[in-house]
Amino acid sequence: MSRDILMARTKTGLMPATPDDDKRLAEMADLGAYVMVAIRKPRSPQQLRLWWALVEMVAPNTDYETKEALAAAIKLAVGAYDVVRELDGTLTKAPKSIALGSMPQDEFNEFFEATIDIICRDVLPGVSKDDLRRDVLRLVGAGHDAAAARVDEAMGDAALKETER
Repeated sequence: MSRDILMARTKTGLMPATPDDDKRLAEMADLGAYVMVAIRKPRSPQQLRLWWALVEMVAPNTDYETKEALAAAIKLAVGAYDVVRELDGTLTKAPKSIALGSMPQDEFNEFFEATIDIICRDVLPGVSKDDLRRDVLRLVGAGHDAAAARVDEAMGDAALKETER
């Protein structure tokens, strides 16, 4: 069985980064058991939380009933979908997962920027990209979304550099 577990590097080795990661590791292997580890740098969880804060902020200003419905529509508009064949043979677009292990950081950066473009062009026309970024950063920074980290950590990509100008 393969499972992603976020690990933190310490002076003595690797240790689970969160209690959930520790629990997952304990479920996979007993103390002293050998496990195979593939090292890769994780995507920014703060940026993912920021994306969800953006969707949650925009959703009430749309005809979508939930943030999940708006998220699915954005994924489809951005092109983040798989084409699947239903049992009756019909081809359907199924939104892709944007979970941390599902999309590399550079791809998520592009996805995040495309989300901003779609929202400003199709969902909330007339709202500028800078205003949208500023509003979501203010919302997250104000602690409205307690799960989101500080704004400067969350926007470590080009989007932050643009808002700082």
